[in-house]
Amino acid sequence: MRVRVSDPDLLGDLCGYLSGQGCICHETMGEGEADIVMPGARSSFEAATMLQAQIERWRGAHDWVTVELSPDTLV
Repeated sequence: MRVRVSDPDLLGDLCGYLSGQGCICHETMGEGEADIVMPGARSSFEAATMLQAQIERWRGAHDWVTVELSPDTLV
């Protein structure tokens, strides 16, 4: 799945958080985007749901940031 952060300076912080939660993150240079893999998810729907929950936890400390999730982009 691909995520896009409205503040590209926080992409590394988001990826660091998600990596700490067991996700695999591949930052896309200069675009404020990253491809995220959710190990253990049995479907793209489950992966999207799990990732959205993690992003919302991260946004608890970054509520001014918008994060877009594109579940149809699979890695």
